[in-house]
Amino acid sequence: MLGKLPLCLVNIYEKVNYEAAKLVSGAIHGTSYLSLLKDLSWPTIEERFLQLRFVTSYNIVTRLISLIVSLHV
Repeated sequence: MLGKLPLCLVNIYEKVNYEAAKLVSGAIHGTSYLSLLKDLSWPTIEERFLQLRFVTSYNIVTRLISLIVSLHV
């Protein structure tokens, strides 16, 4: 399975996500990043990456299974 998202990328993505959350919510600078995410019902970057890992793994497994089944038919 894939490793964790590198911390330097997490920090960059969280800065961009924080600015987007402030823009969408109308919050002012200094508002807590986590409270903004909670108010907007947005996942953290780490949660989004984990979800992407699961979706990618699922897609790989289901495509492999369908390929194996099609080869044996």
